[in-house]
Parts: sequence; C-alpha cells; structure tokens
Amino acid sequence: IPLGIDLPAIAVTRVAAPREATVKGPNSLANPQMLLAGYGRSFQEADTLRSQMRDLVKASTIQGTLIDDGDDYDAETRAYICTLTYSCWETE
Repeated sequence: IPLGIDLPAIAVTRVAAPREATVKGPNSLANPQMLLAGYGRSFQEADTLRSQMRDLVKASTIQGTLIDDGDDYDAETRAYICTLTYSCWETE
C-alpha cells in the first residue's frame, strides 16, 4: 500500500491469470489468482481483517479455492499484513 494510507485497510490484487489450453489450442477458460491483503497497525488488527476477508469471500458469488494464507510485517509502512490468495476459475 502507498505511504500515508490510513490503517486498517484492505487491498485486492489480481496476481496471476494463467489460461488453460487444450489439444485443440487455447480456449476461454482462465484461472486468475486473487490476493486479498489486510493491513493493520497491530497483528491483531490485521488478523481481524483476514477473518473479515474470509467471511466476505464465503458470502460472495466468487467461487475460489484458498491456496495461500500468510502474514508479514512491512517495516517501511510499519504495517502488519495478513494475506489470502484464492484460485478462481472463470470463462472469458
């Protein structure tokens, strides 16, 4: 997140969008991966955002599979970060 953003905050990023191919060649099936990151001033604040992000995905129409669940600390922004990465299938 950019410096100066008020925390807590959530960022959503499409981190990958591999396409599926068949013997016949490319098709319209894609497997985008979405990274949801919760930023907080304390680990507890970021972890609460992680729980809220999980609940939002479960309640949404997004059909994704959780493939990574992590946490980190960014010394530059002094923010604790909890992340969730989902694999989502879609046709384009």
